[in-house]
Amino acid sequence: MNVRLRSLARRARVCIWLAVLLLLALPTLTWLSPELLSPVLESRRGLANAARDLSPFLRAVGWLVTLPPFLVAAWGLAQFLAFCRLAEEGRVFTAAVAQAIRRMGAALIAASVLLPLSRVALRATGVVEASGVLGGGPALLGGAAPLLPIAVGVALGCVFLALGAVMTEAVRLSEENERFV
Repeated sequence: MNVRLRSLARRARVCIWLAVLLLLALPTLTWLSPELLSPVLESRRGLANAARDLSPFLRAVGWLVTLPPFLVAAWGLAQFLAFCRLAEEGRVFTAAVAQAIRRMGAALIAASVLLPLSRVALRATGVVEASGVLGGGPALLGGAAPLLPIAVGVALGCVFLALGAVMTEAVRLSEENERFV
């Protein structure tokens, strides 16, 4: 077994876990601990006090409504843990790897679709209005979802889906060739 491949796979797994933790921590810290984000909110039209003045119930609602895109993206990243495990074993060209890549692509697309939907749901719950943010509001408190992350998420998701399809076909051809030998 290739020692370098095993080492790289282990490092990748650590990076994946850190990214998953970040994706789960970001919305949690945003809503449940707004004082940590005061410097960011201060730079957005002085809205730090509005976030702090939200009741714990409204913060929890805001957290629950904005969490789904982050959960889906974290789940998608976690799919690469199977890839890393298989890479450590030296089994990179397998159906399981192709499936992990396709799942990552699907998760990126789903998270990109969920992002604007969570923003709409956030406005529908009344959390944004209760915060005193009228009009557009900052992205952290339910403003319009930025188009660039949505577009990049969908584009990368499509790339991963296509790559997964290529890997599936490569695995199929490899298995077919092995039968002839």
